[in-house]
Amino acid sequence: MASKLAGRDYRVCKLEGLCWADSGRSLMIEPKDQWSWRLLIRTPDFIGTRELEAAQRQLAEKDAAKETAPLFKEVEFVTLDENLCVQMLHTGPYHREPESVARMQDFAAGQGYRLDGWCHEIYLSDPRRVAPEKLRTILRIPVSLTRLSFFK
Repeated sequence: MASKLAGRDYRVCKLEGLCWADSGRSLMIEPKDQWSWRLLIRTPDFIGTRELEAAQRQLAEKDAAKETAPLFKEVEFVTLDENLCVQMLHTGPYHREPESVARMQDFAAGQGYRLDGWCHEIYLSDPRRVAPEKLRTILRIPVSLTRLSFFK
């Protein structure tokens, strides 16, 4: 809101998430309660550390009367460098995403790659307003070569 009052309004982007298994096992076989998550929201370049710290101070003052452990203290700026990825649009409930990931894995293997990294999800639908079978989520997973390539 401070940005808007300063004359630099922008639309808040879709919620995104990164998920991975600390065990190093595939998310397709690792139970979901064993996954680690990081939630993301893209921000424009004109939002920087100064704005983040100001917002955190305001929230700390507002939250001072509460005895909760506010998560806003954990907010930080990160830059993703995913390089080459396989990406697809998953339509349906979140618990059916492994089916889409399996298709992505098959596609990657057919191109000589393997899935190699955190699963990046971009939530296009609001689950509070959209029926589970109509949810739309972009799934993106980095890949690496499974075989040597020689270029002439």
